[in-house]
Amino acid sequence: MLARLILLCCLLRRRENGLMRPALLLSVPLHYHRAWRRGYNQLEDIARTLAR
Repeated sequence: MLARLILLCCLLRRRENGLMRPALLLSVPLHYHRAWRRGYNQLEDIARTLAR
């Protein structure tokens, strides 16, 4: 759901202000302890969804 909201915001900015489409999306790596505890990186999931 968060990825969809980010996408809608970006599309709105593109329409209103001529914001260009990003050439690259990067997720911020988690510290390995936090990644191990969570079992996943939520920002990686968001970036993957937005990249599609």
